[in-house]
Amino acid sequence: MLAGTAHGESRGQIPDSTVQEKDIKKRAKERQRKERQRERKRSEARGVLLACLEPERGALGGSHALQEAIAQWQRVGHGRQASGMGGDDPDGNLMEEASRQLEALQVKERAAAKCHALEMLEDDMVRLASNVNAEAQAVGAAECGGNVTGESSSSGGGLRKEVKEAESALCVICMDQRREMVLVPCGHLVLCRKCSQRHITASKLCPVCKAPVREICKVFS
Repeated sequence: MLAGTAHGESRGQIPDSTVQEKDIKKRAKERQRKERQRERKRSEARGVLLACLEPERGALGGSHALQEAIAQWQRVGHGRQASGMGGDDPDGNLMEEASRQLEALQVKERAAAKCHALEMLEDDMVRLASNVNAEAQAVGAAECGGNVTGESSSSGGGLRKEVKEAESALCVICMDQRREMVLVPCGHLVLCRKCSQRHITASKLCPVCKAPVREICKVFS
């Protein structure tokens, strides 16, 4: 009777080999699921990167969009190599092309920022010259008219405006030297050479708009 009971219990147990086989299959399915997920992300990242490399799309997105696409592609590619799917990158040429176009875009954007800063400087110089000429004509007209009160008022107003214009051409930090350094990419011309070096080393932000400064350029008048 006891022998029969023991035999029945042994028949009810699942062999260890069967349990191990099920566990192996389960882990294999989980690996396949994760790999499919990685491949989907890799395909999406590749599509975004290719879209940014298209001429008509790249011009709209600029270097920032391309940088994000490259970073996403690198994250997905790194995950693929870490998972043991092979060390060779079949899309190495794609990465090289993306890096090349990113560098070209950044060069164009820096050049555009410099041109914009120079245009702003030219506009300021034209406006200042126009104001000075207008003030000179007003003072001359008052002198010819012989109106002492009007002459004094016009001269005083002109002098105040000239002083204000002169101050606007001085460095906003030291208020002593002329402005000669353009901040890129914001384009503000507000610092002299010495103050620009000290300020950018300390804060790396434009003192006017607080935008990050990538580089400073000297303006030759």
